[in-house]
Amino acid sequence: MNRSVLRLMLLSILCLFLVSGMGCSDDDEGNSADTLTDDDTAHGGFLVWSPGNIGGITVWDLSKNEATFHLGEDDATHNMAGKPVISRDAKILAYSEATPIPIGFIRKVKVRDMATGVETNYPEDNPLDSGEFIRVTDEPSISSDGSRIAVVETHYWIDETSSGPAPSEQSLKSIQVWERNTNELINVTSGDDADLFPIISADGTRVLFISNRDTPDHDFYLADVEENATLKRVSYKNGDAARSIAHLSDVGHLSASADLKWLLFLSRVPNPDDPNAPLLDYLLMNTETGAVTPLHILPPDAHVSSRIQFTLSGAAISADGTTFAVQFLWSDLDASPPIVNGPRIVVGSTESPEDMRIILSDNDVMGNYSSVALSADGRKIAYMLGPDELWISNAEGSNPAKIIGADDAIGVGGFDGLSMPIWFSN
Repeated sequence: MNRSVLRLMLLSILCLFLVSGMGCSDDDEGNSADTLTDDDTAHGGFLVWSPGNIGGITVWDLSKNEATFHLGEDDATHNMAGKPVISRDAKILAYSEATPIPIGFIRKVKVRDMATGVETNYPEDNPLDSGEFIRVTDEPSISSDGSRIAVVETHYWIDETSSGPAPSEQSLKSIQVWERNTNELINVTSGDDADLFPIISADGTRVLFISNRDTPDHDFYLADVEENATLKRVSYKNGDAARSIAHLSDVGHLSASADLKWLLFLSRVPNPDDPNAPLLDYLLMNTETGAVTPLHILPPDAHVSSRIQFTLSGAAISADGTTFAVQFLWSDLDASPPIVNGPRIVVGSTESPEDMRIILSDNDVMGNYSSVALSADGRKIAYMLGPDELWISNAEGSNPAKIIGADDAIGVGGFDGLSMPIWFSN
């Protein structure tokens, strides 16, 4: 799967979303921008984000309503930092940073101690030798205490005859875990397949990831954190609910509970009207039983533009596995006046996913932005509203508070059409 091409495709597509019905309660019609306030007195914890996953990093203390750490896009000591994740106690931050090489940029994972400011590079067991390969580490996922970090580790082979990267089959992707207390690197998988998007459990003992090892459509796998681990395939293809997750190209389309029991992900699903043109929907999976539940975020009569732009949605599941949320943009071009790119957020419980309700619906805010995060207990939700604003509220939509606005020096947007995942630590 060529992720750079997929990311460019994301940039070229507009984003739209949901309508009342299809299992979503329309009580109170959600909150509009006119009802939002700047009261943040009831919110606590930390938010972490990176515009477009390449535009710098911000760690925001909600109790103080201020940034405790900000790494700007143009910081002289860092280049295109992004993809941040933070430990549950907000003491350890891990992120990915672009490093220049003769043929362009590669990404490397770094760790920052939030108390001391000390940064540690991911261990290197080989030099950057173009005669062999360049080691790339990306997509970090962090355990609750920050002691273990799972990454996608790639041997990026260089084609010396063309001064460019070798064919993709030589750029092997595997799942590796960094044991920070001993500086040990644990090769969970061998690198013979394309293994992507690792999510490490809160206790750091297991890791979930996506791979093409058994099907070109990709599937989910669970493994203990040990060398050359035995893999358990947790297939979303046990029934007719899903077609393929091979298109997944953004971490904002995938979220799991702390124990990896509950998994929320975007998938192609069957189209009853045209078998050759699958649709998109979010699916909820219980990895212990294998049960897969389509959420039917978009109703059957949704406008085609809404379905196309659904690729740019954002989703989250709480660490305790009780609550999930999806933010997307909804269009109804037949409405008077027409609705274009109106952000909507639905929230539901894993025990009763059919009882989703809309907590925000605003047809006056436009922009291709969809990012959402839930607190560990599922009681708080953070989300983008338009290109320049970051908000937080209770998960049922009450007590909304603006964290970042268009006039603030620390921004959240600036990358039209590219999602900005948010991490919530509390």
